[in-house]
Amino acid sequence: MFYTKKNLQINNFDTKKFNFLKLVKEHLKKNLNCDQITDFHNYIPEDKMPKDIYEGTAHTYGHDLLYAIDPIFKQAKIIKASNIGFIELYKKFIKYLSEEIFKADLIFQKKPSLRIQYPNYTSYGKFHRDSDYNHPEEEINIWLPITKTRNTASMFIESEVGKKDFKPMNLDFGQYLIFNSELMHGNKVNEEKYTRLSMDFRVMFKADYKKFTKSSATQNIKFQIGEYYDTL
Repeated sequence: MFYTKKNLQINNFDTKKFNFLKLVKEHLKKNLNCDQITDFHNYIPEDKMPKDIYEGTAHTYGHDLLYAIDPIFKQAKIIKASNIGFIELYKKFIKYLSEEIFKADLIFQKKPSLRIQYPNYTSYGKFHRDSDYNHPEEEINIWLPITKTRNTASMFIESEVGKKDFKPMNLDFGQYLIFNSELMHGNKVNEEKYTRLSMDFRVMFKADYKKFTKSSATQNIKFQIGEYYDTL
């Protein structure tokens, strides 16, 4: 297999074939008249911004706007959900990962997580391992930036489990990071003066799947196919 869980691996992908950026731009332009997605924070009313730079930045008014990119996300319905094929493209990307990268059947996170890191805020301030939130250790994480990620407008991650040598992942759209879910990772306060958008999701070798009994700490969804996970 191309990937082993000992790796912290950056790969490139075909942006014409998997143009998530185009869909995000289309969605924000249509619904917010937002021309530059790195200026997304300027389209959020001041009273709708998080009250604390460290906490409460994972589920915000801005997330309700962003998650309206596809009907699969059941958000606050502040705006009408777009139906422009975001999840369809996501599943095509999963198929690509299965066939070209992992070369094995996968199960995958049914709904990818969309992340916003506003200037002067974290995306989620607490450094953590996914297992801290009940995630199975069998998961493999995929982190895919929609905007460029630079320094504090990025995710910090250790290179090996327990090493705590945190460094920012400075990537561009067209790159993605595969990493062991047991690597500690998190965010710092964004000092780069632009909004960072990214998405992340988890996959697992189908051979490693079992009927996990725990539920996600944030959404209380069981880690089972048909709930948290899906198959192609």
